[in-house]
Amino acid sequence: MRHVFDIFGQTLRTLWAHKLRSFLTMFGIAWGVGSLLLLVGLGEGFRSGNRKQFDSLGENVMFIWSGRAPMMQGSFTALRQYYLTYRDYEDILRECHSVGAATPLIQRNDIRAVSDFYQASGQIIGAHPEFNKIRYMPLKEGRWIKSFGEPGDGPGQLNTPHSIASDSQGNIYVANRGNARIEVFDSDGKYLRQIKISEPFDYANALPAIGNKPAMNLIGTMGPGAPWTVCVTPGPNQVLYASDAFPGRVYKISLDGKVLGVLGQAGKQLKEFGWIHEIACPSENEIYVGELLNWRVQKLILHPK
Repeated sequence: MRHVFDIFGQTLRTLWAHKLRSFLTMFGIAWGVGSLLLLVGLGEGFRSGNRKQFDSLGENVMFIWSGRAPMMQGSFTALRQYYLTYRDYEDILRECHSVGAATPLIQRNDIRAVSDFYQASGQIIGAHPEFNKIRYMPLKEGRWIKSFGEPGDGPGQLNTPHSIASDSQGNIYVANRGNARIEVFDSDGKYLRQIKISEPFDYANALPAIGNKPAMNLIGTMGPGAPWTVCVTPGPNQVLYASDAFPGRVYKISLDGKVLGVLGQAGKQLKEFGWIHEIACPSENEIYVGELLNWRVQKLILHPK
């Protein structure tokens, strides 16, 4: 037993006599072990991150983008630009029987939110409910309830639904831009009625915000009265505001479809509009309009007579 104590004491004396060497040796061992643990942790984290990334892509998934396609079969010199449409999505569902699920996807990466204290960039993705059957998209909150509507030009059918709002009764107002009308649904998605805007204006002197003047009787996105936006004011006496690209006016409308007032025209001056792309109406006599061509937001205080 005394021999063991002698060995232990001699060891301590030797370490103390060579303090620097002993410290460097132990530091080297600790550094090596720590580096090894760090590398293992980084490797595991990288592998876990890659696994999550691949899991978000789904399994047995095919992505199709717009691009350039041969004008003639087998030709790779004469190419034409090809843009995917909603009809392509419908054709895939109808004709590709091996496809289990499909969804069109609209994505914007240039969305910016700005306040007096902070600014940030974000991403917005628009997809059908089947998207989660194809790719994993975690949602922080909320749950899927239902969808309604279908493409077409019949009552309640949609062609480029461009804006949406609701009233205090839960009715849904959809700016059906491509069909030049506002569709009204109840809270369960049942079609109720439609609102058409056909207010007269001086066609001969009206100028478009850009490009050629649309035909007077055009029905569609650039036609007179085709709603690009819609909003509903708070209660108790709610009204609806909508706007078109040509002649570029803002319309005040009762919820049953009667036009109560008209404001503005296409242009670049104050109270003139260049393709209003979004509208907000926090009160009946205060509205905000975001213009696509003029790159601005106008705040309008109304003084109805």
